[in-house]
Amino acid sequence: MVIAGRKRVNSRSGASGRKFGKKSKKRWTLADYSATGESLTSRTFRGSANSSVAARGCFRSQSIRLNAQQDPHSIDRRCGRYSKKTTVQQNAAEGFLVSDSIRHNAITQVVQRITFVRDFGVRLTVLILVCACAACATPVQKIENFAKSRQLSRTEIESGPSHLVAFRNDAARLLRSSVSGKLATLHIYIEGDGAPLSGGEAVTVDPTPKDTMALRLMALDPQPSIYITRPCTHGNSTDRGCSSALWTHARYGVAVLDRLVQAIRRVSADAGKPNIVLIGYDGGGVLAMLLASRVDQVIGLVTVASRLDTESLTRENDSIQLSGSLNPARQPAISTSVAQLHLVGGRDEIASPAAMARFLATQPGAAMEVFEDFDQSCCWDQAWPEVLTRLQSRLHH
Repeated sequence: MVIAGRKRVNSRSGASGRKFGKKSKKRWTLADYSATGESLTSRTFRGSANSSVAARGCFRSQSIRLNAQQDPHSIDRRCGRYSKKTTVQQNAAEGFLVSDSIRHNAITQVVQRITFVRDFGVRLTVLILVCACAACATPVQKIENFAKSRQLSRTEIESGPSHLVAFRNDAARLLRSSVSGKLATLHIYIEGDGAPLSGGEAVTVDPTPKDTMALRLMALDPQPSIYITRPCTHGNSTDRGCSSALWTHARYGVAVLDRLVQAIRRVSADAGKPNIVLIGYDGGGVLAMLLASRVDQVIGLVTVASRLDTESLTRENDSIQLSGSLNPARQPAISTSVAQLHLVGGRDEIASPAAMARFLATQPGAAMEVFEDFDQSCCWDQAWPEVLTRLQSRLHH
């Protein structure tokens, strides 16, 4: 009878303690086989010198001698059990390896995501800081940056007790040359009122406009063009001869006009005294109307979103009383030799088409164009190339 893979042995077959090969009952262990240089699994068998069997999958490239009386089928069963056990152990080991690999890949992915989030956070922080710096830029810095981005050259013009800043395009720098034997034309842009007040009725320290529409229009003009800042603006409010009156109630007064006239004459002389077209936005249109009869060589006048009857403006909008300013509506009509083009937005509640129509009733030969979907600030830069084309046709009509 076979029990646990071994055959029962008669006690009379030999004395106990005999060595391997003489029917010894000694139980060989893994250490014993290791001492003989042979390889064996964790199971032990009774040895015999009479026969040897290759351990069919149990032993790797090794063979051992087994008891000749041992049941071969028992060996198969032993090997089968061992093979299954070994397979399970190998599978478990491989499972641990796979598990470790998965864990390693997961950790790698987490580290990569953390790195990505960290790098993205750094980039986002830098972007926020850049945007914050751009948002915190002063109006003067914004003007300078815009002019630089459009490759406009900057110059300063001495004008009376203070100086004005001007920006000109490439065509204006080459203005001294004539075109087809005719005198060239220079477009001079004048900015709006800017910010005379801050926080209700408090007078602002720096009236530099935050929205420089006239400068944006000038940057779109392919003709020789120059943009001249208003007196005491562009960071020059502390110049000698500047006071808050020049950007509040006297912003259309004689002192402002005289400084602009001097600046325009200097620009005109440097350019070879070309013909001049005055272009003004908002309050700059009021100044353009008042300058047209004070500057030589003016052949054209364009106003954009301008309320030219300033007295009616203060009455209707309860704004600053322009006690030190001139009202174009009370000035003599401009000569018909000056082509006038006045642009208004259909949605403009300040410089409305109705208010402009009443004013132009006193200006012979003046033309008005209404852009129905435009208002005070939108969307003059989009229509400006078309406006310039119409202006050229009027000037050469």
